[in-house]
Amino acid sequence: MSLYSHETFSTVLTNPDGTTGAIPISSPPLSEEEKDVIALAFGTTSPFKNPMADYIIDSQDGLSGAYALLVARNENEDDELYGLLTTTISNVSSLHNNLNSRTIDSNFLNHTNRLSGTSGGKTYLNNDGGLYGFGGLQGIASSYNSVQEAMRGQTASVEDNYSIFFTSILTVGESIMSDIMNFGKDGSGETGQIGGVTISELNADQMSVIETTALDLGTAIADNIDTDNTQLSVAVDYLKKFGNGMRILGMNKDIYFGRKLLDVMQTDVLEDELDDLT
Repeated sequence: MSLYSHETFSTVLTNPDGTTGAIPISSPPLSEEEKDVIALAFGTTSPFKNPMADYIIDSQDGLSGAYALLVARNENEDDELYGLLTTTISNVSSLHNNLNSRTIDSNFLNHTNRLSGTSGGKTYLNNDGGLYGFGGLQGIASSYNSVQEAMRGQTASVEDNYSIFFTSILTVGESIMSDIMNFGKDGSGETGQIGGVTISELNADQMSVIETTALDLGTAIADNIDTDNTQLSVAVDYLKKFGNGMRILGMNKDIYFGRKLLDVMQTDVLEDELDDLT
């Protein structure tokens, strides 16, 4: 125990008549029901769920089974596809890893965990490498939606600039996972199928289709992750520039300091725009 303990300020307020009460502390007004909702955010378990997680797990189970059956045929010297399934097996394995892998960080499970605020064993508000965690991502999405509306022309239509940050757990993610489920979820067992074809009956022509489909689905996952993360980078850059623009407006209103600095450093283009302000 420390020899020097922290001493808190008194919270007792003494009134002129000698009575006492509690010192008022500025705080947001919250109902008991609202407090209950907020209290969930203090737990070690995320209050959110990843809507893609079960699909990813089911797909991986099926792909694992299909992988084993394909390897068995590829290594059977009496099989007509002996030694011909190497690329197909590799593409199926890559698709499996793109869904979730211990060695590949940019996989679909990690990505959708971050977007949905469910980071597995991590604290769900933590950043994922150089990317924002759910708290930062939600704040950026909300701010970006607001500033896009603020900059919207008078005759332009209102647009949703919020949901584009969460495509992997919305319609696009559902579409990708639906296609992957249809492709590989039935791969386990002796009668396992992949791409609607029973693996034990797979021929060379069907092999080529399976090979291409597995590659295309894996690429779709990687491309979608890149699209989401690129949108995040674009939004962060836009918000920085919007903030700089608002800063200029604030300087212009500060006639004693900011305005004087602008007079020294503004370009002719900026001066013309500021002159148009009423």
